[in-house]
Amino acid sequence: MFVSGATEYNIYLAVQLITLFAALSMIVVAAVHKPSKGQGVVMLFLFSAIIYLLGFTIETLSSTVEGYHMACIIEYVGETFVFVAFLHFIAFLCRLNVPRVAYIFQGAVSLFIIYLVTSTQTNHFFYKNMYVINDGPFPHLGLDYGPGFIFTICYIALLSAVLMFFVVKFMKTANEVERKRCICTMLSVFSAWAPYFFKLLGLTGGYEIPGPGMVMAGFFLLIAIERYGFMDSIVLAGERVIENGSYAVAVLDSDFRLEYENDRMKDIIGTFDKYASLKNHEEIKRIIDGNLGTLQKNDKIYDIKLDELKDAGFVQGYMILMFDNTVHYRDVDKIRYMAMRDTFTGLYNRTTYREMLEEELSNETSGAFVMMDVDNFKHVNDKYGHGAGDEVLKILADILLEYPKEEMLACRLGGDEFSCFLLNATDEDRVKKILSDISGKFENRLEEKGYTKYTSISIGAVIVESDSKSDHSFDKLYSFADEIMYEVKQSGKGAFFVKKYVTMV
Repeated sequence: MFVSGATEYNIYLAVQLITLFAALSMIVVAAVHKPSKGQGVVMLFLFSAIIYLLGFTIETLSSTVEGYHMACIIEYVGETFVFVAFLHFIAFLCRLNVPRVAYIFQGAVSLFIIYLVTSTQTNHFFYKNMYVINDGPFPHLGLDYGPGFIFTICYIALLSAVLMFFVVKFMKTANEVERKRCICTMLSVFSAWAPYFFKLLGLTGGYEIPGPGMVMAGFFLLIAIERYGFMDSIVLAGERVIENGSYAVAVLDSDFRLEYENDRMKDIIGTFDKYASLKNHEEIKRIIDGNLGTLQKNDKIYDIKLDELKDAGFVQGYMILMFDNTVHYRDVDKIRYMAMRDTFTGLYNRTTYREMLEEELSNETSGAFVMMDVDNFKHVNDKYGHGAGDEVLKILADILLEYPKEEMLACRLGGDEFSCFLLNATDEDRVKKILSDISGKFENRLEEKGYTKYTSISIGAVIVESDSKSDHSFDKLYSFADEIMYEVKQSGKGAFFVKKYVTMV
């Protein structure tokens, strides 16, 4: 019997410790997320959950009423602030302008609950009685609930219901990504309550096991900001960088509700409440529709740029930048340059490259579309580290940048995949000479670094004649050149094949 009781006790204690460790691990994950108010609230939740779980661990290790009482105080400090975090997170999630008095009220109620728990041994208001139950496999806490406890449960249940009401209401007008974040938030609140339901249903043998519920609640909040991003992370970054900058800036969410505007933007379009809808604002509407590129206001002329803001792979909103064109043209040119380039290599990024190439093809420009892939790139990373892999990519990029833009458009498509378009290069011998030149330079520079025997480049090229303009497009050329490059890899890598487009259609 003793062995059975000891085993059950050890399992119960192990669950508390494992979930406490899991919560500590998640707070580290949250800490390295992009800085934002949303990140701060998730960390507040996890920190509160850790305090809550620490209280239950102390309760498990205790065997006296005094020890249980101290554990209960710690538990309720954590639990009350868990729901403070929920309120803040849902306010950000649902774009709620929560009055400051609501936060003050919640803080006051939380402190009141903590006071009730702390003083319950003298006034018996929260718990009428606390005692040790020695029946069963190991000693544990026995409680007779008082009015304070009933008030606390009702308060937390009501708060949870109100928060869920706002989440459900917001979901009716939310976009797909916002709805997914809402679902994660609802699952988080449900997970926090789940242990109580399981105990009431008799699924835990009468024991309260809050750890897994709190850990799952934190996990779903992390998913909400890590997997689906958070507009707030972009807004906060914008506030820090451009609050005192030279540009007028407004940040809108994906439904064109105002997230942020700096003082310069307020001078131009006016001052609006946070989350105010600007869909029908005359100037903003024209900017969103793409019908307003410059704006004359207050004796100044502003150039306007509308950018998509993405986080976690989803469009979270838009940034409107207005530049005073009499002073800031250099800054505008720099921003445009950066928007067109791959930040690591300095080559054109995929979007810009595609647009430029489509324009050349529409103008009946002939040339050679070239695909390049660094062979055994993973092996370089594994053998020498990611720093060496970055160096190899930079070597190839620098070689491509040496060619005049009148002769070549060069791009990093992503990862270790590159492409270029040799303008007006339709002679097969000329194309082969250029590709041989690129391969030779790459090999020589690799040799200087000591990487030659581990990597090379495979190249596939398709020559495009202007008389085939009705058939070719970026996607087709990409597909054909990629197939040729694959043939190179199949034949041993480190070489190039050239074919004419007209022979492949």
